[in-house]
Amino acid sequence: MRKPAEIGPPNVWLLGLAVALVVIGVVFVFDASYVRSVDLGVYDHDIWYFAKRQLAYASIGLVCMMLASIIPVEALRKLSVVALIVCVMLLIMVLVPGIGHKVNGSRSWFRVGPLSFQPSELAKLVLILYLARSLGRAQVFARGAERRWLGSLIVSLAVIGLVVVEPDLGTAVVLSSIVFVMFAAAGAKKRWLVPTAVGGLALVYMMMCIVPHCSARVEAFRDPWAHRYDTGYQIVHSLIGFGTGGITGLGLCQGRVKSYLPAASTDYIYATIAEETGLVGSLALVVLFGAFAVCGFGVARKCNSLYGSLVASGITSAVSMQAIINMAVATNSIPATGLPMPFISYGGSSMVIMLTGVGLLLSISRQIEVELQQETSDEDSSYRRRHRRAHISGHQRGAGASRIRTYGRTAVRR
Repeated sequence: MRKPAEIGPPNVWLLGLAVALVVIGVVFVFDASYVRSVDLGVYDHDIWYFAKRQLAYASIGLVCMMLASIIPVEALRKLSVVALIVCVMLLIMVLVPGIGHKVNGSRSWFRVGPLSFQPSELAKLVLILYLARSLGRAQVFARGAERRWLGSLIVSLAVIGLVVVEPDLGTAVVLSSIVFVMFAAAGAKKRWLVPTAVGGLALVYMMMCIVPHCSARVEAFRDPWAHRYDTGYQIVHSLIGFGTGGITGLGLCQGRVKSYLPAASTDYIYATIAEETGLVGSLALVVLFGAFAVCGFGVARKCNSLYGSLVASGITSAVSMQAIINMAVATNSIPATGLPMPFISYGGSSMVIMLTGVGLLLSISRQIEVELQQETSDEDSSYRRRHRRAHISGHQRGAGASRIRTYGRTAVRR
């Protein structure tokens, strides 16, 4: 029997979709930013300024993805608690004035020279690994299990609370969706999940109405044209981009909305895509993210390990929810949240963390291939054991059968 490979091939669909989205992102970051970079002296009038940086981020992210894809996910189980402690410390440090950097009313960045890092992006991946470890234990939600899941919930709420304090409600919503999906995948009762989801959404909306800079966004969401010169400025121009794009769009680099949108390459990059590729390109991007979600949750469903299944579910939900929120903001379906589109928007923290997560998904998919090979090998071995017999020629089999029949008849006659 041939020994099965220690590691199987990655899921080519997941890999292809991730690379395709990254390539699209680099193209449209250049498209959405070249007007801004060539006009402002702070970027040395370099038309490729943002594109080169995005390509560097993508290259680092792809290297991290390939490294993560060859690391067995189970090896990260013991490191998840240490990673969680480090992440919580970073989330606390970023709130300290003079250490954390404030952008658009949210103190959520570390900045050293030209480099910046957002610990809330790291929190997504760390929380996924921690919840997979804590909820992946046997019978966490069984009756009489003394609420073993309560500690996981408290830790999750603590991490989400630190992100809310920044305040970064968009990332807090993504983290909450991760927790919800992973609790559901681990076997939490539906009668608790639905009320929790409804209550959570109501709480988020209430907080958006209370937090000063968020309440202004809610007012702009309700009537962007009444605030088109201040808080509704980006929403109005985003909607104009969708309207002028039509069915097929104006063509690459032909859009005009990016000249008016300060966040054309980050939060509102979907408006640039819609204007230049039209409804066709907009829906194509939705299909790509939908296919990614199908592949990711497919990996979670096929994985025999509960830990691996939970990791895959968490990563897929993080990418999917963030893409949905970004598109919803660009179309004014929800109030503005300041979330980048995964793999597409300009930025290093999101790109590197998301691609590392994809690498873990690929690692799980490779383990599934090994399991399938082992199952096939075991089935073949079992089949051979059940049907093991010496090989004899057809003539000998016929003669042997004749003798058996003869001896039988003789025995009967006797």
